Amino acid sequence: MAMVRCVPRSVEALLSCWGWGEAKARSHGARLLATLEPHAAALREARRGRAADRQEAAGATEAAGEAAGAEGEEEVLEVEDDLPKTRDDLRPQELPAYEAMLAWKRARAKELGYNDPCVICHNRTLCELVRLLPATPAALNAVWGIGAKRIAQHGDLMLSSLLPFRADLLATRPAAKRAAKRANAAETDAQP
Repeated sequence: MAMVRCVPRSVEALLSCWGWGEAKARSHGARLLATLEPHAAALREARRGRAADRQEAAGATEAAGEAAGAEGEEEVLEVEDDLPKTRDDLRPQELPAYEAMLAWKRARAKELGYNDPCVICHNRTLCELVRLLPATPAALNAVWGIGAKRIAQHGDLMLSSLLPFRADLLATRPAAKRAAKRANAAETDAQP
């Protein structure tokens, strides 16, 4: 799967794909690259399409946030370019939500009879969920590792597991702090 996403062009590039070490890349890399080559252009085009879908979904998430804000419910304030990939990339205030999502993932895997919780989703997916804070199943498309099948199987549960942390996480975002500071300044200026 990582090869299809990365579409490596060299044996060295295979090392960045999950599950590929130096020995495997040396032994099988050239043969794999030769097998992928006829499909490489289509795979790269599909990757560009997925990136466009992610941007479109991120725009839908922001639009949903504006609509939710009109109903008194906060939504995603902004989509960041530098999304977290591991637990170490998360901000301290995001860690409790990440740990809760990790516990949810393990419980869901156990409930469905899986030994490996990564069948539900990868930890990187949880990191992005905690940062992006999607509020709708459609907004989940902007998260790495989530597609239509995962949304159908786990989307509502993911969103409900994330819900208790949304307000606190949204309030700690830099844009939210700036907006609150501007609102306080405007309020202070309006007072006689």
